[in-house]
Amino acid sequence: MAQPGFDTPRMAYTQRPYEVSYYATHQWADPPARMLTPVLIQALEQTGYWRAIVPMPTSVRGDHRVDIDQLELVQIFLQKPSQVRIALRVQVVKLPEYLGLGTRLFDAAEAASTDDAYGGAVAANRVAERLVQEIAGWLSGCVSVGQGSGCSR
Repeated sequence: MAQPGFDTPRMAYTQRPYEVSYYATHQWADPPARMLTPVLIQALEQTGYWRAIVPMPTSVRGDHRVDIDQLELVQIFLQKPSQVRIALRVQVVKLPEYLGLGTRLFDAAEAASTDDAYGGAVAANRVAERLVQEIAGWLSGCVSVGQGSGCSR
């Protein structure tokens, strides 16, 4: 689900383009991809559109599958204040036909209140909440119209 270098509980940051470093003494409770899943499930449930949200893997048969990959969560120190960026790709698939209804890249950033791991964690929570609401709205639009025509931005 995560981009290389981001499938770890270590808190990533960058001070130069294309170079990822990690805080020495700070880390997430779990890899970001695993922490984001329950937050997204909750946002989808709150829309009231979905009958049930079941995380994979499961033997439950459903009408749609949502795949999330290419996740990046990084604190960027290229400007003041630093920013936390979350980027990921979401694809919704209609089952049982395995018809791709839509794919979209989501990318959002939030300024950190302090240029340290704690400021980054607070900013990450804010940007994650905003991003999952955007994803939930997009997914509901994708499946409500059918055949992916509601998957526009």
